[in-house]
Amino acid sequence: MNLFKRLRGNFTTFEELYGGQYRTVGVSALGGFHLDRFDRAVFDALGVIRICTKAPGKKPELSTPYILRCGKTVLDAARHLHRDFAEHLKFARLYRIGGGQSGSMVERHRVLQDQYILEFHL
Repeated sequence: MNLFKRLRGNFTTFEELYGGQYRTVGVSALGGFHLDRFDRAVFDALGVIRICTKAPGKKPELSTPYILRCGKTVLDAARHLHRDFAEHLKFARLYRIGGGQSGSMVERHRVLQDQYILEFHL
């Protein structure tokens, strides 16, 4: 029996033991199986999203995302960056990581999702 099957058997036993009481994600750090699922599960469990910013005419700052609670809006993100951003925000453009060059203009109360890129216009 290979290691993954043996570990999977233990994982199944854990689920059976606790009857689905806890959120579980089967991963193997040794084999590298389903580590992407683990990342997503952690963010979902914590109730947070990652937002990157982009200055107009520049490339996005993907290496330093901001962490916000789920349900936060464009205005909340602007306020998180700086109080003046929220007070003077004219509009924002929204991009998706890996979604191409064209961003769409969004309202201040647009609810954000994980891995959005925001371009604030003051």
